[in-house]
Amino acid sequence: MIWILVIAGIIRIVLLLILQPWSNVALDQSLFIFSDSDQYQRLALEILRSGSLEEFNIFRPPGYPAFIVLIYWIFGIKPWIVIVIQIILNLCSILFLYRIGKLLFNNRISSFAALLFSLDPFSIFYSLTILADTIFVFLLILGIFLFLRAGKINSILQNITAGVIFGSAVYLKPVLLYFPLILLIIYIFLKINRKQFIRIATSVLCFYMLLVPWYIRNYNKYGIIGFTSFEGEHTIKYIISATEARKTGMTISEARKVIISDVQSKDYYKCDNKLAKSKSYKKYSRNFIFNNFRYFIPVTLNGIRNTFLAPNTNMMFKYFRLTHDYDITGKSNFIPKMDVPESSLYTTIDLIKRYFADRSRLEAFLGLGLIIISLLVYVLSLTGLLLFCKNKKFFIITATIFIYFILLTGIVGNSRYKLPFVPIISLWAAFGIDFLIGKTSRLDHLCPE
Repeated sequence: MIWILVIAGIIRIVLLLILQPWSNVALDQSLFIFSDSDQYQRLALEILRSGSLEEFNIFRPPGYPAFIVLIYWIFGIKPWIVIVIQIILNLCSILFLYRIGKLLFNNRISSFAALLFSLDPFSIFYSLTILADTIFVFLLILGIFLFLRAGKINSILQNITAGVIFGSAVYLKPVLLYFPLILLIIYIFLKINRKQFIRIATSVLCFYMLLVPWYIRNYNKYGIIGFTSFEGEHTIKYIISATEARKTGMTISEARKVIISDVQSKDYYKCDNKLAKSKSYKKYSRNFIFNNFRYFIPVTLNGIRNTFLAPNTNMMFKYFRLTHDYDITGKSNFIPKMDVPESSLYTTIDLIKRYFADRSRLEAFLGLGLIIISLLVYVLSLTGLLLFCKNKKFFIITATIFIYFILLTGIVGNSRYKLPFVPIISLWAAFGIDFLIGKTSRLDHLCPE
């Protein structure tokens, strides 16, 4: 395991030295080209200036800006230190995935899983960005490890800790908000005994108890129960706009203007309460999707396709300043050559044609390499999943987590959104490798009875 961490560390350090995030060039031209990075930086600086979360923007949860603030408070405003700490957390994620594999299976399979995860190009790339994904995945893997270990050693304390870790992850990305309830339902379906139910319910209770302070803060400030306004605004901007574009034949940008114009005509748009407005957006979105479901499904499936296969080399090239096709003055509105949501309207053939038309030869070949690597890992992971189709507990739990995060990726279809289930894919692929090299000989596992 040590040699895996050493190799992973060397790769990340080399890329860090190439990026040079401490240089003025990186700070001015690439470090904040992602709109999310720019927003996180602005929020962190605002917290530093005000010294409180009183005026914190409800659009995002406070976890990642607070993480940045803590680092800035200790070391000064040095974004590169944030990246260094994220690299360390990414290496810890590899270690805990190995521990999960060893806890459930054996040293060989856990080593394969850790190796695959350590070499995942997207996990590596995003660990070098000012984005919440790396620390979120670290907390997710750590929480799963503690949750599984609690079951092994029958420790209620570790169940409590796992619940707190999962709850902390929600303060980074709210996508985990319903995860513990789904986990509890799965275990009930698997017919757990009373003692197991109490332990798992304890984790769920601790999870939601950790979120109560932010819910209370938002209720006192907005008079409505809610965690963030992100979901409502995001749904209107991307999901509804893409569905409207599919329905009418417009581009997503054109459809977005139509949808926003329609939304602005509603009475609730004039409301200054952002949380109330977000809830109205969600109601509008639910009605729109219900009435346009046959257009919603294709763009969602295309978005999931893009999540799995999009190489995002254009972002990588811009981030490492290998191309000069960016607008420094428009950092907060950075859009790659192919608008990611727009690609949810394309057929696979059209996507391939546009891919080669929009990229340099070097970028295109690098992207093809990433796509081939991804496909190989997916084939291995499918093989590994089939090997455990008789192990009902392993199959149902991992498949449910996988599906949960896939459905949340939706229309946007960015490779960044697959990071939470890359560890699961790595575990499945490890079984596939183990089988192909002849270590797993139980062929009866390939087909269910």
